[in-house]
Amino acid sequence: MNANTNYEAQVMQMCIDDMKIRSILPKELNLKIFTMESCNRFSGVEHATYLHYIKNASVYFGPGCNNGTSGEVLMNKKSIRVPSYATYLVKNGTIKIVVELSARIGDKQKCAMSIDDCTEHVAHEILPHYWSSQDGSLPVEMPKCGFDGSLCDYSPVYITIGTIVFVVCVILLGICLYKKAKERELYDMTWRIPREQLKLLEHDRKSEIGSISTGSWTEGDKADVRISANQAICNSVKVSYKRFQQNRNLTFSKPELAKLKELKFVENENLNKLFGICFNQQNEFLVAWVLCQRGSLEDVIFNTDIKISRNFQVSFAKDVVKGLYFLHNSPIKYHGLLCIQNCLVDSSWSIKLTNFGTEEIIANKLKHNEIRPFNMGSKIKKKSEEKEAENNDKDGKERKRSNREQDDEDDEDDESNINIFDNAKDVRSITDKKYLQQAPEIIRELINAKFLPPGSQSADIYALGMVLYQVLFKLDPFYEREDSPNKIMTMIALAGEDDKIIRPTFPNQQTLQTADGEESYNLQLLSCIEACWLEIPEMRPNIKRIRTLVNANLKSTSSGTLVDQMMKMLEDYTTNLEQTVRSRTILLEEAQAQADRLLKSMLPASIAEDLKVGRSVAPQLYASATILFSDIRGFTQISSTSTPFQVVNFLNEMFSGFDAIIAKHDAYKGKGKFDTWFLEGKNECDTWALGGASRK
Repeated sequence: MNANTNYEAQVMQMCIDDMKIRSILPKELNLKIFTMESCNRFSGVEHATYLHYIKNASVYFGPGCNNGTSGEVLMNKKSIRVPSYATYLVKNGTIKIVVELSARIGDKQKCAMSIDDCTEHVAHEILPHYWSSQDGSLPVEMPKCGFDGSLCDYSPVYITIGTIVFVVCVILLGICLYKKAKERELYDMTWRIPREQLKLLEHDRKSEIGSISTGSWTEGDKADVRISANQAICNSVKVSYKRFQQNRNLTFSKPELAKLKELKFVENENLNKLFGICFNQQNEFLVAWVLCQRGSLEDVIFNTDIKISRNFQVSFAKDVVKGLYFLHNSPIKYHGLLCIQNCLVDSSWSIKLTNFGTEEIIANKLKHNEIRPFNMGSKIKKKSEEKEAENNDKDGKERKRSNREQDDEDDEDDESNINIFDNAKDVRSITDKKYLQQAPEIIRELINAKFLPPGSQSADIYALGMVLYQVLFKLDPFYEREDSPNKIMTMIALAGEDDKIIRPTFPNQQTLQTADGEESYNLQLLSCIEACWLEIPEMRPNIKRIRTLVNANLKSTSSGTLVDQMMKMLEDYTTNLEQTVRSRTILLEEAQAQADRLLKSMLPASIAEDLKVGRSVAPQLYASATILFSDIRGFTQISSTSTPFQVVNFLNEMFSGFDAIIAKHDAYKGKGKFDTWFLEGKNECDTWALGGASRK
């Protein structure tokens, strides 16, 4: 029983193997398909025969593709079938093929080296965008550089990374060196000037501090009295300066040094040049700007001796806008204290903005009590008192010593009374005019902190509106108000939502047109100026918008530059002046002739001619001369019995007779005592006769 069972198991296994082999054998062999029942009938001889066929077939066919009952069959060198595979996706009851792995013969060279490399599987993607890769495609079988990166040469990458790191280090080192060099340039202070090179042109102030006088001048030089700025000379260049006394040695922060360096080298046709700063010498702090020959725009606009036409006003307004436009687009960013006093007029009648940037530095030094305003008035007063004491008092030395002690006390008082008013100038006419043109937010800080706060572009826009107002209308802001500037500033600063906002009012355009004989300004330009005065800084227009509106609405009526227009004005003025001189010369000649006639009627002609040319008249001696004395006999009785008109007519007739005789005989009329007269004739005129009159 057991032997039969083992035998049947062997036959069963043989049949199964036979079916496997048949599936891969070619049809030419015509192998018979056996069933389980037929297998049981085979004998051992048949088994050996099948094994012999199988062995010979495997040796005959070897590795390769063969057509089997199920399709193409791939065999490897071990005569083992290499099947193909497919991956299915079952989802929601549906089956989809994702990818197929097709078996194929591999590279022969690899196969010769290794039996396992004779075949390979090639993937064919069927379902797109299934995989979770970046592009949704099937991942490669092997990464480009292998799973451990050993298949790639990374030396170029390492070299590139090293080069980049080296270059970055070099760049960083260069940046550090550049910053160090720039920092050294900051501390070089190219804008600093020695105090001994600055020669001040100061003059006496007789009436009030800040007023310009034509009195004595120091150091033998004269400043231009038409310009309201303090003047000095440095390296043969005329400059205007602001002067302060130092309380201690000054130092500047890096932002201040950077700003001063930028101010020193800024270049624009509508910006003035910062000449330099003196400090820590002679206990003085001076800020010097290049002096413009024609003074400030205020000196020109409000000078009644200069007739400014509409073309000049248009050019001035455009120059101010262009200068501020450049500042707002430069590293300086803003002016800080724009006003008509800080707009200068140069020799070519161009406007140059000045004092930008330095006012903030000065205010910062004042705030920290590093400097104080220079008290020029007290110094001059004390010097004059010292001179009087030396001239009028024997004890002048003692008084001088006491005055010096009083100076020290005044200096101590000045330290405790530092305010926003610079250079000890007149508070009403100088200082408040500048601050009255500033934005409300700036005025509030001035009133609260007593020092000029940092500026802004919106504050410059407000001040620009004030400057345009003064240039176009030749009027001071708030000219119609009788309040003091301090009170107006307080009203501007304290104006709330319920209070009326105070702003300058435009003059009547009809009256302005009639007075000047020129067209009035259009509403768009006036609206632009009013927009500059808005209370909220963010609502004010920017400088680009203002520049566009000003250029569009302000047109010059004449061609050429301002210099050409000024030359034409000078030509017209010269022509008018020649006509005036000609007419005045005629009048002068007539007046001279009348004076000559009058002089000759009073003096002999020869003496009159000598006096006219400036020669001295020497006494002359004549051998003979005729003198006629006349006297009105009974003049007192005549006067008492006659009316005043009769007396006057009588005297006129008598004197006319004298004058006729004098003119006829070239004689001289002299005045004697009381009512007596005498006539004198020269001895050369021996043929003439003198007549006398005596009326009773």
